Amino acid sequence: MSAPRTKLASLGLRAATTGLAAIALAAATGCAPQLSAITPAPPDRVLELDADHDRIELSEGVAVAFECTRDGSPCRGVHGSVAAEGVAGVYATQLARLDRGVFRESNVSTLTLVGLKPGSTTLRVSAEGWTHDYTVSVVAAR
Repeated sequence: MSAPRTKLASLGLRAATTGLAAIALAAATGCAPQLSAITPAPPDRVLELDADHDRIELSEGVAVAFECTRDGSPCRGVHGSVAAEGVAGVYATQLARLDRGVFRESNVSTLTLVGLKPGSTTLRVSAEGWTHDYTVSVVAAR
């Protein structure tokens, strides 16, 4: 009788371990910095952010500002870097916004990504000890 009980206990432990790993992965993904575009591309240029697949496509010559959030709040200490600096550049940015005609200090969790020449690179966003990578494709201006 102990053999079936051992097998069931083993299956239960395996299911619990798998469930805990899935929860840990979901929690880690939720803590990573996430980007959302806060400026558009010009009318004849491309800007696409596919947050589900961590992919950004933009035209060469386009500069776009992204807001960084982590756990639903603005990121603190946000920093960006690109693997191929000739393809795209990334800069820490502070933006001022109008609020009912009055300038308000913007959050400091914004980055500006600039498409420099056609190609692909990786954008790494770091904040508060967490990182998130995006695949960046810069396409030729039309």
